Amino acid sequence: VLGKLRLLDKDTVEPGDWAWAQLKLDGQLAVVKGDYFVVRGGGDTLGGGNVVDPYPKRHRRMHASTIERLVVMEHGSDREVLLKSIEVSEPAEFGAVVQRANLPPEQAKVELMALATEGLVIPLGHNVMGPGVVLYSVGGWNSLSDKARQTLTAYHSQFPLKKGAPKEEFRSRLGLATPVFNSVLPMLVEQGVLAEDGTSVRLQEHAPKLSVEQERMANGYVDALKKNSYSPPTDSMPPEDVLSVLADSGEIVRVSESVAFSKNAYEDMVSKIRAHITDKGQITVADVRDLFDTSRKYALALMEYLDQQRVTRRVGDARVLR
Repeated sequence: VLGKLRLLDKDTVEPGDWAWAQLKLDGQLAVVKGDYFVVRGGGDTLGGGNVVDPYPKRHRRMHASTIERLVVMEHGSDREVLLKSIEVSEPAEFGAVVQRANLPPEQAKVELMALATEGLVIPLGHNVMGPGVVLYSVGGWNSLSDKARQTLTAYHSQFPLKKGAPKEEFRSRLGLATPVFNSVLPMLVEQGVLAEDGTSVRLQEHAPKLSVEQERMANGYVDALKKNSYSPPTDSMPPEDVLSVLADSGEIVRVSESVAFSKNAYEDMVSKIRAHITDKGQITVADVRDLFDTSRKYALALMEYLDQQRVTRRVGDARVLR
């Protein structure tokens, strides 16, 4: 508990002197901002004061910004106290802010709505102000936005050919709980801080760019796929990062780790498989092999991929359309 404390030892403290104190209690005690306390030891009364923050963090001794915050918590207006209560542990949930500020919920709700309207408080999502709503101060939100940009800038620098950072890795680097992240992400996208791209996120201006040598390698591989549409080469694939760029751009479709088709070949095969199933009611791997005059390796990889993409569904040894 952080509180304003006056000691009664006249040999060390001048009368009327006050100090900020963090009190470590032996057991749990229900206190709120404004409660008074008395410190006793050995049967003597040593001092007393009032609680300013019942949920403190560990702070450096005589830390100027901490003392400034505590002064506001003790003497500030309701809106100033609410802002400081958010800043202490943002992202902060409405109920925790109200409890820390020791204000009636309805009064706190009115003040927080006014602060949100003025742009001084950022509520996540589109819920009505109240329990469950998560809040940032404008300074805290700007810091989060800057951290998001810096995190993605570093990721793109490390992995220039990847389209973006996996969302879960990005969430972890921001240090956000999943429910909070799920509300933060749409707002960062809406404000143009980043772009969402399937299961990844990226800076809006980021686009994977191949080097001259990588471009030559990629073009040669795509040409080889086109020359052998239904039996593409599997022993001369370019590096994984180059393959990822080709797959992300839609130039190739990877149906397994070792099998990829050109975009046109894949779309042609899917069209003919759909037509076959519509006509015959089903299709087997052997049918696919014969239909495209290819080997079982390619036919099996393709059909397993179509199952994953929910184009087909396996029934025994055959496939039907979903």
